[in-house]
Amino acid sequence: IRFLGILYAYLLLGLVLEWIFTPIEASANFGFIFNDLSSNAQNALLRDFTSFFVASFLFSIFGVITLNHIWFFSVGIIYISAGIFNLIAIYVHGTGFNQIFIFEFILGTWPIILGLSIYFKTTLLQ
Repeated sequence: IRFLGILYAYLLLGLVLEWIFTPIEASANFGFIFNDLSSNAQNALLRDFTSFFVASFLFSIFGVITLNHIWFFSVGIIYISAGIFNLIAIYVHGTGFNQIFIFEFILGTWPIILGLSIYFKTTLLQ
């Protein structure tokens, strides 16, 4: 569990560092042309995406350190919700279709499986 949790956190750390050090490239991966956005939009994009990835990275690290399933469930909920709201935006609000939701569901399922593994292991041992 710790190995898979660290691997997961490492992937998230890559996203965090990309948003911090190369935001133009990071935003291009999500379909944004960073320099075409207003300064307020640039700020919102950097702030929201960086905090999103930093929080999920920290939740993952806390889960690895404490082996408390709640931390993994927390990060899983973030990404599953992002995937659901991505689909809602596409189908209800008519936004552009993207396949990022697949990655969001993978990033949500992975920690939930880790959390369930910890939960069932601790529950069965009691």
